Amino acid sequence: SRVLEKLAELIGAEKPGEPRRAWGMALIMGWNSCCGVAVDLSVSAAKTLTIHEFVCAIDCGIAVNPAIVLAQAEGGIFFGLSAALWGDVRFEDSQTVGGNFDVHRVLRFNEAPRMRVEVLKSDSAPGGVGEISTAAVAPAIANAIFLASGTRVRQLPFARAQFDLA
Repeated sequence: SRVLEKLAELIGAEKPGEPRRAWGMALIMGWNSCCGVAVDLSVSAAKTLTIHEFVCAIDCGIAVNPAIVLAQAEGGIFFGLSAALWGDVRFEDSQTVGGNFDVHRVLRFNEAPRMRVEVLKSDSAPGGVGEISTAAVAPAIANAIFLASGTRVRQLPFARAQFDLA
């Protein structure tokens, strides 16, 4: 896919030179658009994650307003990262437990990793972007954790996840 090729170009062929550090990728298709997200992260001996950078490539056909596509991608990554790290909706007797949005941790601007977004040029009909990047964040992080630690994490939020280091 053009999106995967662009992501590979943007992150480069080199692996990060540090132990327990890796790039993970995920791809999502919807609304006649394709979005790829890659994340560079490291896992410490204490099993904490450090997110160094996100890279995103979007093929949404003709980008009627590229600035809005960029904003949607960045906002989607912010929202997806907050949900992946701390989103902790619990259910008890088919009801949510834990109050309202005031109890959910959200990423602050000073905590934001570096982000690069590339909107691919296209002659195809315009597609939707919405928060298309949001859904690719958690799988990209999970793939990077696997490559950095050797363990598949299948539990969200990642702040609560348990995993072993290889």
